[in-house]
Amino acid sequence: MTGITGITQSIPDLLVNTAAEALGTMFFTPVTRRLKGSFVANTTDTLLVRIPFLAGSQSNGALDVRVSSEGAQWIASSFLASDGATVPEYRVNDVICELANVICGSLLSVMLTDRGFRLLTPEVLREKFPDQRPSSFEESLELERGWLTLRLNMSPAA
Repeated sequence: MTGITGITQSIPDLLVNTAAEALGTMFFTPVTRRLKGSFVANTTDTLLVRIPFLAGSQSNGALDVRVSSEGAQWIASSFLASDGATVPEYRVNDVICELANVICGSLLSVMLTDRGFRLLTPEVLREKFPDQRPSSFEESLELERGWLTLRLNMSPAA
């Protein structure tokens, strides 16, 4: 993972700051605080979106975004200006996929300034949160309503 090893100490903070900025400015959902631990990762009433990426020829990875159902509904409602009305599930999925895309693009733009990257299509996963890999970083955020967990997984290219 040449090119990012020098910033691994700041990746957790970068995850939090990038997500908070995207949520607050583009999705009109402020973060109220950073949560300790990954206690939210195995909750069943959630939406999980994964956006895989390629980072040159040296590494690849994915950003997983898990959001509580209440949080996903709140983010979608705020983004779509639906005035508190319940947003249909397919629209919530679209909004959270776009959120994952924005966060991942912003994050990689900072982390991989010396080389390019390519975001692949985000997808809604119907599985539990995958096991954490040795080269992953995880942070959880409390929102006005609900919570959001981010997990960045990086690995050398095969």
